[in-house]
Amino acid sequence: MLGFYFFDYLLLFCFFILVVFISCILLLVSYIFIFFEVFFVDFYKNSKYECGFESLKFFKYKRENFDIKFFLIGVLFIIFDLEIIFLFPWVLNLHSINFQGIINMHNFLILMALGFAYEYKKGALVW
Repeated sequence: MLGFYFFDYLLLFCFFILVVFISCILLLVSYIFIFFEVFFVDFYKNSKYECGFESLKFFKYKRENFDIKFFLIGVLFIIFDLEIIFLFPWVLNLHSINFQGIINMHNFLILMALGFAYEYKKGALVW
């Protein structure tokens, strides 16, 4: 009887072992590439990034002033991207959701819209 229940979780255990194995291999490969970084340096890697800063090799110091707006825009993107992720299951199961589920999602959307309006009013999205 115990063996029957173990068989149900055997596939999950094999998947877990596979994930750990692949993670270790990828980690090992990334450490190997660190030692051979000299061979991968080229003009495009040392050129300016999209934000306009030079790469770290050209900085005088490792720590320089960094505009907080880059970080703020990234955090806002993550927050509103998660809002869209929460909308997908709701839309796919809309035919089987009762009225309470619809009201809850509308409250969530209103709360997110109020948060977006607050950020817009504070000027967080203005460069």
